Amino acid sequence: MVQYYVDENARNMIRLAVGLCKYSENVDGFFEQSLYWSAISFEHIIHRTAMNYGINTDWKDLCTIIEELCCSPKLKYSEREDLRWYLSRLKKIRNEMFHSESPIIMQEQVTQMLKAVCGMAGTECDFKRVWNEITYEQVRKLRDKVSKIKRFPLDVKIFDQRNICESDFDDLEVLYEKCKFLHFRRLNAFLSSLNLKPEEMSELIPTTGAIWLPWVFGQDVGGRKHVQTVVLGVNFSPNNVRIGIDFGSEAYEAKAAYYTLLLSGKLNDYLTGFARKDYCFYDTYWYFNVRDERPIRDYVPSRMEEVQSKIESALMETRRMRQEGIPMKGHQFLVGKTFRRGSPEFHNFLTKMPETIKDTFSDMLGVVRQVEQQHRTETSQLH
Repeated sequence: MVQYYVDENARNMIRLAVGLCKYSENVDGFFEQSLYWSAISFEHIIHRTAMNYGINTDWKDLCTIIEELCCSPKLKYSEREDLRWYLSRLKKIRNEMFHSESPIIMQEQVTQMLKAVCGMAGTECDFKRVWNEITYEQVRKLRDKVSKIKRFPLDVKIFDQRNICESDFDDLEVLYEKCKFLHFRRLNAFLSSLNLKPEEMSELIPTTGAIWLPWVFGQDVGGRKHVQTVVLGVNFSPNNVRIGIDFGSEAYEAKAAYYTLLLSGKLNDYLTGFARKDYCFYDTYWYFNVRDERPIRDYVPSRMEEVQSKIESALMETRRMRQEGIPMKGHQFLVGKTFRRGSPEFHNFLTKMPETIKDTFSDMLGVVRQVEQQHRTETSQLH
């Protein structure tokens, strides 16, 4: 039988996934996070096991790695088909978890995946024992630890390299495959000079209904840093593309710093420039859905005081969510631009998408730097 190589990172991910599932009825967002970490722990174990069997996993997709692992001469021939069937079945469950629209089916699949990875990890991660023993406080601590783990690189050579066209917006699965190449290859050529690096794309799952391409400034790629900081992002939905500033679901301090800067007037010069270029304020809900869109020129330079109380409320809400450990599923007063299907400029935007993204990110990079500097200043004062 194959001897799965399960390191401490994998065990932490598995324990976290089980704990998130256990408390998912009490805390919004925990089930989706359990789904994510159960699948990622599976990927991590397969990668590490293959490497332990002498297989080079660099830039290979999971299906290829599984096939090469099943063909390893270190395995008995009689075991290979059973292993291939078992791992392929788990890979299929992993894919279905991210694409299923039925909560009931997802619940069953997450449980199957959790029990499977617990079995791979052996007695240290016995499913029933972890479920019974893990506490809510342990889940919170594990989340902080696991968020620093880097995923293995994706094989961008196998991605769809065709240009994105308008018909792709009718099928987000097709659009998602093209976005992978746009995010990890094409945009890299444009954005490297800005010291921006691509982070993990959002998974294409029912909880989002959109595709998010996040970029972080001046940080190493990987480790899901985009979840905990201010980012520049591109959001694809069936009806539009939004480019601009965004925050991860756990970026409490960074978002608080952003609101503090807005209230202090230290971003007014940037806002004045954004007003001249027809940028907008956005409020979002349920991750990437836009609730309200207001041209910045309606508020800058003379009417920002009219929304000060709303910004103060958003700041207080951010601090409350941080204190209670509630994931942020929406944000207020984001800045960006939207390109809508059916508008006269949409075709031109698709033709010049990388250049437009770079120009927009360039405009907003100063705000990102200010937010990070404010965040560092507030953190040092606390210590």
